[in-house]
Amino acid sequence: MMHLEKVSFAYPGSSPLFESLDFTVEPGTAVGLLGRNGAGKTTLLKLGTGVLFPREGVALLFGRSAAERHPRGLERVAYVPEQIEVPSISVARYLEFQRGYYPRFDRSMAKICLERFE
Repeated sequence: MMHLEKVSFAYPGSSPLFESLDFTVEPGTAVGLLGRNGAGKTTLLKLGTGVLFPREGVALLFGRSAAERHPRGLERVAYVPEQIEVPSISVARYLEFQRGYYPRFDRSMAKICLERFE
């Protein structure tokens, strides 16, 4: 679960993006964030996963402070950014590097996906 309570945030030199924001995503749900560029969609996710820190309020990820970036919480969240930079290596090699961050990583499923999607 991601829970933000009375969160306020502003980038340096900018007006507040959020003031006293309450937002909750319950376990097992999928959420799509829609809005114009600059509305705060990505910032909201970054606050909820501890990449950014609120000026005021509380950001929790599965009951712990999101700022802890605890692996047990992060392994249960999927965030797909609009753009991603990856090193120039094969997908199989990239997965080998990344799998250590995900205790429930399934090698057999990764192999099936690699074969299926070439």
